[in-house]
Amino acid sequence: MSNPDFRMERARKILLQEKVFPGHAPGQYLVCSQSKPVIYRVSLYPPSCTCPDFTYRRKVCKHVLAARLYAANRKGGKT
Repeated sequence: MSNPDFRMERARKILLQEKVFPGHAPGQYLVCSQSKPVIYRVSLYPPSCTCPDFTYRRKVCKHVLAARLYAANRKGGKT
């Protein structure tokens, strides 16, 4: 599934389910899997994620998108 709209929709669901948490450093996040009891490490700068999708495709995954949304919401004063 490489449809960008589909990925963004999944990212929004992850965010709404409160599965994104700040990491230990700026631009670092922990994002829970939607289907497994796994937590992925996400970096925004440069974009990376420990999930299989990012590991094999080397393109922005739903976890990176969810972390971006989380960061944007925090920056805008929304929590």
